[in-house]
Amino acid sequence: MVTDLTKTSLGLEYFCNEGDELWNTPDKELVELGKKELAKIGLAKFGDILDGCVFRVESAYPVYDANYSKNLQIIREFTETLENFQTIGRNGLHHYDNQDHAILTGMLAVRNVLVGEKNDLWNVNVEEEYLEEISEEGISSQEMEQVVESALGHVFTKIESKALGISLGAVLGLLLFSITLIVVNNGWTSINEKLWLLGQYFPGYRVDIPGSFIGLLYGFILGFVLGWGFAVLRNTIVLISMAIIYRRAQLQLLRKILDF
Repeated sequence: MVTDLTKTSLGLEYFCNEGDELWNTPDKELVELGKKELAKIGLAKFGDILDGCVFRVESAYPVYDANYSKNLQIIREFTETLENFQTIGRNGLHHYDNQDHAILTGMLAVRNVLVGEKNDLWNVNVEEEYLEEISEEGISSQEMEQVVESALGHVFTKIESKALGISLGAVLGLLLFSITLIVVNNGWTSINEKLWLLGQYFPGYRVDIPGSFIGLLYGFILGFVLGWGFAVLRNTIVLISMAIIYRRAQLQLLRKILDF
């Protein structure tokens, strides 16, 4: 709707009551508010927004009360007696339609007039799947939340860093302890010489019985550090990944809203 293809237009809706503080805010201040909030959510840069205008719409949303259905039925029965009269949209049907449903009532009304169809415009958007209070497949919102949390728990299971460190430390410690004892008992010279090199990294370690206990200690420490470090790194990566997924979901939802 903009002649300059390098620019675009964007509409922002602010909900208020006629006569309240937001309704009475000057147009210039409302435009500045919109620019700041667009920049805050990252949808546009403040300096890139050239101009804006304000439209105040009275009675934009239907208001329901205890006698809503009864009073609306009186209006419906009267309008149905008019042969050349079509009721469409939120205000025509006094129904909280989505934008696509409101447009659909207009399209069906045109078909009623031009093609002679008998579309009942009052029955557009009355299916249960469009009513927010109806849970899909009879599942309550609380039950659905529990299912989602359970699924996320399986996919993004947290690794206990201390438990993994102790487990891996015990395995490496016992492995070095056992290998050292086996080499000492069997006198394997070639392996003995290679194990002695560990003394350069593990001070005090020797290929003998006392050295096997020192190797047990060093193996446990090394395994614990590796296991603990891996768990912390993995949990951090998962946390960052979930934050990215959450952010992308927010942006995707925002894009859908803007497209809608």
